[in-house]
Amino acid sequence: MKNKFMGVFKSILMGPGKIKKARCIVLSLSLGLTLFFFPSFLLAKVLTPLENLVRPEAFKTLKEKKIYVNTKMHSINSQQQKLDYYIVGIAPKSCKHSLRKLSLYEEYSNFIPSMVKKSEYDEKKSILTFLLDHTFLPNTFTLRFKLPRISKPGSYDFSFNEGIFSGLKGKIHVYDYVEKIKDSQDHCIFETMAIWQGPSTKYPDSLVEFFSNALSELSMEKLFRIIKL
Repeated sequence: MKNKFMGVFKSILMGPGKIKKARCIVLSLSLGLTLFFFPSFLLAKVLTPLENLVRPEAFKTLKEKKIYVNTKMHSINSQQQKLDYYIVGIAPKSCKHSLRKLSLYEEYSNFIPSMVKKSEYDEKKSILTFLLDHTFLPNTFTLRFKLPRISKPGSYDFSFNEGIFSGLKGKIHVYDYVEKIKDSQDHCIFETMAIWQGPSTKYPDSLVEFFSNALSELSMEKLFRIIKL
């Protein structure tokens, strides 16, 4: 079933017309929300049950797949659309271990060379810029957003200040999590929420939802593999 889905998914990604253009936009949004939003590391171990840390609808999926993503796109009218984005995953290492790599924003072009061709960070303005290129994209694409460099525990806001989703705002919560208390098996929960409302993107709600959900899950899986290295 999974192979069949991926076959259909890839065929859609390579399709013509609006779908081809939409995949560039949604991939960039998804990468921005999943590849690069891993701040706010709470270094004390969290012993709270998982069901009390994440949204109820995410709990069952996390126990099975370790990643849950849900994008809702709604056309308010012909001129306005609204996006509600949520993703949460359980990484295979502690947050302290994960932060050693994920805080090095400038190194992302080395961490993920198949997607990020260039990575720059303006420390004074807290602006992160990536030049993205991938087989899913018809051409290179620049993604720029505001994100502080993470060096201490806390919750952090992020925002997109340009592009089709200009004005998007979100928040990230990241927790050290002990999945098996007796074995002291440390993991890290990454949870990202974002809301946007603005001028119509001219793309169907269902198309944005499909690409965002699929690409976000693939991106987070890749990040988790990098954390294990």
